[in-house]
Amino acid sequence: MAGIYLSHSGRGNLALLLLSLLPHLHCPLKLYSHFLESIRRRYFNLFNSPAVWQLYQTYLINMQEERHIYGHNEEEVWQQINEDLIQNPDLLQYRAIIHQQNKEIMLDIDIDLGGGFEGGYATTILSAPFRNPEGFKFALHEESFFDDLGKFFGMQDVKIGYPDFDDQIIVKTTDESRVRSFLNDDTIREGLLNLKDFTFEVVLPDDGDTENNDSRLELIIEEGITDPARLRPLYDLFFSTLNMIAPFSL
Repeated sequence: MAGIYLSHSGRGNLALLLLSLLPHLHCPLKLYSHFLESIRRRYFNLFNSPAVWQLYQTYLINMQEERHIYGHNEEEVWQQINEDLIQNPDLLQYRAIIHQQNKEIMLDIDIDLGGGFEGGYATTILSAPFRNPEGFKFALHEESFFDDLGKFFGMQDVKIGYPDFDDQIIVKTTDESRVRSFLNDDTIREGLLNLKDFTFEVVLPDDGDTENNDSRLELIIEEGITDPARLRPLYDLFFSTLNMIAPFSL
């Protein structure tokens, strides 16, 4: 059978089409990576096109299972995250394990645009393990939030003493003094007040064995936040809270 000739621009458009379709095929990660690399090698000259190259770089980041970032301080960590996000503004997924001081923090951004009859969703999650033998728990959420009451068993409602915060944020905990230790921080309170559709809580291990298994601090926001200027204050809020409740978490 005779081959089909495609012009330079035609091959470029084909490469763009293949790159844009691949994430929706739900193929295994290794196959996805191999296929992308095959396209890059076969049509190397086409990747001089800014549109094709940008899409290729974006999907390389999207398909990563996780990225490890190391830094002695927040500035070193954020230089790396900032570079990732600025170079790839159309990210749909970003997962990084951040190693800072004695902490290990997972950053997970997941954006599903939906399609057809399916609606999309988006989340930004920060989470970190920490030693918690006392079984300390807290849960913060907006006044309008509704969830399974069972998860709040054993916790009491707490008023922090800042009227604007108490009017908008519900605070439940097993240890009021420990919660106050970080909510007395103006930056943390203001950061939480600026959030919508979020939960901020300590999650105990599934088996309840806090002596031998780590608990987790989790901040879940129902929005895919890829703007470094918005994301960094959330990381600072999370890290500061973790440092106050578990200074020697790992």
